[in-house]
Amino acid sequence: FARAIGDFAVGPSFCAMSCSAFLHRILIRDLPRRKRCSYLCFTLALLVALASFSCIGPVKTVVFNRAVGYEWEPLAKTLLLLVMVPLLILYSVLVSVWRSPSALVLAICGPYGLVYALLAIRVVASSGTYPAWVAWLLYYASETRAAVVMPMIWSAINDVTPPDLAVRVYPLIFFAVQVGGILGSALAVKARAFGGVTGILFVQAAAFVVI
Repeated sequence: FARAIGDFAVGPSFCAMSCSAFLHRILIRDLPRRKRCSYLCFTLALLVALASFSCIGPVKTVVFNRAVGYEWEPLAKTLLLLVMVPLLILYSVLVSVWRSPSALVLAICGPYGLVYALLAIRVVASSGTYPAWVAWLLYYASETRAAVVMPMIWSAINDVTPPDLAVRVYPLIFFAVQVGGILGSALAVKARAFGGVTGILFVQAAAFVVI
């Protein structure tokens, strides 16, 4: 555990370190500004990714149960593997073909953001009703993103982070990610305040733009 959190683990070094020096180290202020901003952007991307995923989970289940029926959910979970395998193969191909991280992020997040935006528009056009195909598409879009989006961001972080720097920046990133999960769950509870299902779908589309 001490190795994971670096020199500021509980011990003599921690006690001797002043509060300002501790914050200086935690916030990686000794790094060049551009590099520090890149890690802050990575952190924001992971926070938004987990927050939006935590938010859409309950909404996805509610929409599926209303439009299709809860008795179909076991079948949906069974068929998930058939959807996941081709998607992961496609993701592996994109990773090997496109060396540009920005192009990879655009190729992954663009379609997901577009799917959520189109679903939101369809729900608005149908006056808040959920056709069965909307429920199925929302279900699989929400389930598959967990296996692609966050691993993609983490792979980009790992590619640019040497081990000595990882010891310092990863605890901060882990903390931000946990905050994102809490915020996403809170947003799901307050879904009506954000426009219900339609509002949450638009939030998902906006989240992928941010990522």
